[in-house]
Amino acid sequence: MNQKFTPPTEINIENLFLDPENPRIPKEKRLLSQDDLIIYVANTYNSLAIAQSITSHEYFPSEPLIAMPLKGVSGGYIVLEGNRRLAALKLLKSSGLRKNISNKNEWDILSSKKFPEKIPVVKVKNRREVAPIIGYRHISGIQPWDAYSKARYIAAQVDGGLNFKQTAIEVGERESEVKSNYRNYRIAEQFSRSGSDTEEYNGMMTNFGVFTRAMQSKDLRDFIGAPQPDEVSNKKLPVPEKKKPALKELMGFLFGPNAVIGESREITKLGKIISSSEGLKALRSERNLEMAHVASGGLFDRLLSRLDASAKNLRAAKEDIHKYKSNTDVKKLFEECKEAVKDIENALK
Repeated sequence: MNQKFTPPTEINIENLFLDPENPRIPKEKRLLSQDDLIIYVANTYNSLAIAQSITSHEYFPSEPLIAMPLKGVSGGYIVLEGNRRLAALKLLKSSGLRKNISNKNEWDILSSKKFPEKIPVVKVKNRREVAPIIGYRHISGIQPWDAYSKARYIAAQVDGGLNFKQTAIEVGERESEVKSNYRNYRIAEQFSRSGSDTEEYNGMMTNFGVFTRAMQSKDLRDFIGAPQPDEVSNKKLPVPEKKKPALKELMGFLFGPNAVIGESREITKLGKIISSSEGLKALRSERNLEMAHVASGGLFDRLLSRLDASAKNLRAAKEDIHKYKSNTDVKKLFEECKEAVKDIENALK
């Protein structure tokens, strides 16, 4: 990128404001007051650690904030990059704000130490001017966002006028990844507008990486009618109207009080279950992943997996067993292996 910016300008902390449209800020928090937004950012993203660094080592001038003019506020700027640092500085400066913060005593101790009243800020005209820097820094760069923030930012760039290829270049990702993130964010938005269960929605937001992993499963995408990356379009919603009930059901399987999976590794199993009419029927009835997996034919898969692992382990043991031909423990275990094979042979008769 050849964009050149003016050198940083020292600006008073009170003239700087947090950005409610920051990708880290959930949609339902955008209407918070500045004070409440500061508290939310500080509590959620550990601004205390930043405050400890600032008061111990001073503010690094090589890390300027990036801000654009705030409409309607003379001399005011909205910070596009550096909201956690700004939240830390605001709390160090204001005893009133610290009344509502967790770890108040620690903040009060830090506030008695030295911290700057003014900080270096690079001024830009608008969001688009600095979007390539912020996007690359937090998606491919040194301070990655969480999965939801990343998807939300990418969606904002596409909906703001960039095509998928341009966005991919801007954030340093493959175009297929950009399309996947865009699709996943739009599906989440569809779910939020469909009368979603609060706990399920919060679970999805908190564990968006699990949902991202779920959308890598063809079986789960097919269940809700979601497109694969090369078919994603910003001209239409990813989940068809007729598939909205399926979307709500999938979110219930993944998140909330009645979720059936405990970790992302179980998503492959969930995909197999959902793609089987018998497996899905059992899952709906019992809400038990293992029982539904058996109903979907998972018992056969488990048998093959066990036999394959046993055969591989026995062949691997052959490499070492000659060193311990006389060892009684080795002989005992080998006899147990022979007995296990005989039991299987008898079961096959």
